[in-house]
This record gives sequence, structure tokens and C-alpha cells, in this order.
Amino acid sequence: MRNRSARFLKRWLKDMDSDESLRLEGTEILFDSDLYPKVIAGAVNEAGAGIPRCPLIVSEYLDLSFKRLSASRQRSSRVVFDFNRVADKDKVIKGTEMYLARKSQGQEAVVQVFFDAKTHDFVSIPYSSEDLGRRAA
Repeated sequence: MRNRSARFLKRWLKDMDSDESLRLEGTEILFDSDLYPKVIAGAVNEAGAGIPRCPLIVSEYLDLSFKRLSASRQRSSRVVFDFNRVADKDKVIKGTEMYLARKSQGQEAVVQVFFDAKTHDFVSIPYSSEDLGRRAA
């Protein structure tokens, strides 16, 4: 997923108008989030190459997951259950918002399940394109 995200940043850096939800500020590539004051999608190194950060990698993972689901014959809404550590909660939610806001087709839902190995507690948080999708039909 990191390589897929790096390829996306390479294309985006050549044509920044291709995704208006991202912007370049100095060496940081920022996502315009409705939930967080600042979401770093990536960075640009000295050579000008894009380096993806976790939220963008999660977004690309969800994009690939939904593309695989859409290849099935199912025509109704699609749901991805994603299991994560509690420590990864912020970056996973940022990536979920990034996917739903940038690429949602209006039929997707993501259920983020966070598990704490020490306490054996878990919490699930559902997100849909209605909640976070800006492109939803």
C-alpha cells in the first residue's frame, strides 16, 4: 500500500488540481479534513518525491478494498470491516475520512474496529459515505 500511495503522490505532485482536497504547504501535503484541524497525507523530500503518511496509506487500502468488492456482482452498498490497534485510531479514522471524502461513490461504509490487546476491549465505529463523503451521490 505504501508503494501505491507513493505512486498516487507522484501523479498528484505533477497535477495538483487533480485532487482539490489536498494541498501543499511547504513540504507537507495536507488533506482538508472536516474532523481534524490538520491531516498530513504526505510530505515532499529534498528530491521532490512524495512520501505518503499513514492516513493516505489507509485511504489507498480502502480504495483497493472497495475496488475488489465492486468487482463482485453485488450491486448494493458495500461494507469493509477494518481491524486495528487502539494506538492507531487517529490515523485510521483520518484515512477513512480521506477515502470517503475523496473517492466514495455513495454506497460505501467502513466499520473501524479497534482492539486493545491488554484489556481485551474493543470498540467499533461505523462510517459511511453519508457521514463523511463529499462526493456521495
